[in-house]
Amino acid sequence: MNDFRYTLVCDGPSDQRLIPIINWTIRQHSNAAFSPTWADFSVAKPKPVGLRRRIAAAADLFPCDLLIVHRDGESATLSERKQEILTSAQGQPLPTNIPVVPIRMQETWLLFDLPAIRLAAGRPNGTGPLMLPALKTIEGLPDAKGVLNRLIRAASEARGRRLRRMDTNKAIYRLSELIRDFAPLRALVAFSDFETNLSKALKRIGA
Repeated sequence: MNDFRYTLVCDGPSDQRLIPIINWTIRQHSNAAFSPTWADFSVAKPKPVGLRRRIAAAADLFPCDLLIVHRDGESATLSERKQEILTSAQGQPLPTNIPVVPIRMQETWLLFDLPAIRLAAGRPNGTGPLMLPALKTIEGLPDAKGVLNRLIRAASEARGRRLRRMDTNKAIYRLSELIRDFAPLRALVAFSDFETNLSKALKRIGA
């Protein structure tokens, strides 16, 4: 198998939390060595505006074998978001590219591993009661980010000033790195779709 590089195109720096999920998924389908890159458009002059221009700039500034384009589903359907990405990429001289579209937002894909949530919150041996939403329901949550923030704050068992100062964004980023097995996400339509498309793309690039 050939070693390869992939570039993640996304809306902002917080979306880098997808990289551990993508890396895990790649390893389920390939033994090739690979290196990930986040398309940091702060180096672009001028900064590309709009999805089509961001995709073009990513391919130009961060050469790769595989371009992975992220958009949260938000209020759109999976098929609508995928079509938006494919239309934006159409007609451009790009490497192999695929969409990654969590429904409704990327935090949805982190709402399943209670021990990792406790560890990310700094209380791996915490005993406070925490209720994760049922896996089959999480794609229907209108505010997965809010749910995850509240879970992390509760898992920290912090009070007063310490709770007010808690950086939940940092904890969520750490959470994505702490989870070792994303296989439960295969029960979700959006993740299953991404994994299928990624597997096909890896075959196309010989990885």
